[in-house]
Amino acid sequence: MLDAGALARMKPDACLVNTARAALVDEAALLAALREERLAGAALDVFCVEPPASDDPLLALDNVIATPHVGGNTLDVATHQGAILVAELQRLVRAERPHHLLNPAAFDAFDWSQPRPAADLAEIERLARRPGPAVSDLQKQKRPASAPSAPPPPTPAATGAVAEAMRKVLTGFVEGIAGGDALDRFAADRDVTLHFIVSDLGDAFWFRLRDGEVRAAMGNPDAEPEVELRLAADVLDGMFTGRVNPMQAAMEGRLSFSGDTAKAMSLQEFQEDLSYLYREARGTAGDPGDLTSLTLATPAAPGADGDDVRTEVVQVVGELYAQQLITATGGNVSVRASSDDELWITPSQLFKGDLHPAALVRIDLEGRGLAPGARSASSERLMHCAAYHVRPEARAVIHAHAPNATILANAGLPFLPISTEAAFFTDLPRIPFVMPGTAALAEAVAEALEESWAVLMQNHGLLVAGRSLRRAADMVEIIERSCEIILGC
Repeated sequence: MLDAGALARMKPDACLVNTARAALVDEAALLAALREERLAGAALDVFCVEPPASDDPLLALDNVIATPHVGGNTLDVATHQGAILVAELQRLVRAERPHHLLNPAAFDAFDWSQPRPAADLAEIERLARRPGPAVSDLQKQKRPASAPSAPPPPTPAATGAVAEAMRKVLTGFVEGIAGGDALDRFAADRDVTLHFIVSDLGDAFWFRLRDGEVRAAMGNPDAEPEVELRLAADVLDGMFTGRVNPMQAAMEGRLSFSGDTAKAMSLQEFQEDLSYLYREARGTAGDPGDLTSLTLATPAAPGADGDDVRTEVVQVVGELYAQQLITATGGNVSVRASSDDELWITPSQLFKGDLHPAALVRIDLEGRGLAPGARSASSERLMHCAAYHVRPEARAVIHAHAPNATILANAGLPFLPISTEAAFFTDLPRIPFVMPGTAALAEAVAEALEESWAVLMQNHGLLVAGRSLRRAADMVEIIERSCEIILGC
């Protein structure tokens, strides 16, 4: 209902309030209007992805007020809902048809005096194959949280009619990006190269927005991209046809990205224009068919070294989670792999209380994933990589959402040598709040670690580098306990 055109007709001093449904407002257009101050502000109770990520660009704006989908919980609404329920039950008692049936066909066989009909096994299996309930209007699919037992490498290149049909779609899509003017209005003030690797197709493409120009081509880019995205062909197709929410896919590990998180988020701003170009290319080339039939090769089993170090990470994560130093999805741990220029790191948005070794993600020291098809690495991977660059002797890095360390940092209180354990630390450096997952945060952490093995971060917890994973975990516990005693004093 409220797209870019509708928002443009609003007065500059107007505020948009949405306590109804996220799908009513073009979120990317709203973000652009708020950034450019074509709107005074917005108050949002609903979001395209709920809950919104901590680095959601809307949450970073000073002219946005956000509430967690509770704005409609007023006394009047609760009374109104209760009255509707009572009226519907009264209609049932009178053998009348209710007005608000979720499944109208079920009413035809409804009878108070008969037992509830039992579904047969075939019906139960059919229901079990359906997507789970959506969190918001725009979430159309839900994927099981469990990851495959190991990240599979890609096939050299998928073959067959479906693969060739999909390549025709992608070629037309890229030609549309390069040859049209759909993205020109976004290119004036941007400098970003996005590299898409379609893992199960064995193919890739890229496009760049820079100084008012748009370039695009199949294959690998001619320079290092700021953002690299790895995904299956079906996810890519769903992303540009509206079947798959890209933010949700990233949170669930179906879309893995590396590079500058803030620039990756900018993809949302021109998502609608890209979708138009993709659908146009798809219409010209034709439906590629069942993209889920494109499969990845079976991976080789990891070596013992990989198994051992990942098991140790899982044990430490469990220990920190039990002490509430790492939360369900907050906090991350990495260790150097058998090769010093590679890391194992915890995945993004996976429950930390029940982590398993196969879920860890292997990346290089620039934060790039090394196993196409694997889960998305922690959104804080740039911060970890920066720590290893500035501390080459470090074997492990832990980012903990430690409550007392965070309070100490936010309050501006010094870290004091109050015990023999704490005496090994000087006053810990601290950095002001910087948007999580960004290159700016990684640079700030690297600068702070030049003089220390640990850093306090306002609003964001504690980061510790250690000569071993055990040492790093012990340092996290010592610092958090010392902060608790200082605050108590």
